[in-house]
Amino acid sequence: MFLQHLDENQKRTFFALAIRMILTDGIIKPEEISYLNQLIEDSGIPGDVSLVQSVETPDLSIYKTRSSRMVVATELMIIATVDKSVHDLESAMFKALVTEFHLNDNDLKKIRLFAVDCAKVFSQGCELIAC
Repeated sequence: MFLQHLDENQKRTFFALAIRMILTDGIIKPEEISYLNQLIEDSGIPGDVSLVQSVETPDLSIYKTRSSRMVVATELMIIATVDKSVHDLESAMFKALVTEFHLNDNDLKKIRLFAVDCAKVFSQGCELIAC
């Protein structure tokens, strides 16, 4: 949804994080894959996004701006929320990320509320067009 604010390297690193978020609870839901596929399609980056990326430890220092950190945190929370439940392991991964990004409690509250709304709209859209 907001990946256009990231450069190509940041997008690729984001996808490594996104894949980790999807795999972290051990339950891969179709809604998560659909949202990830939509992000990949919208990203405009050349080449494939691979599961191999998820085993590498991503370099979060490439997200130097508050804007880029907010994009990553928001998209990851949408991925965690799109299946209508945030697993404890997803929550722990998200908390570690936002700690690394130095986001405050107000940021987290806004991200979570926004992610719930976005996930709901995405799910309703998929139901409507049968994706």
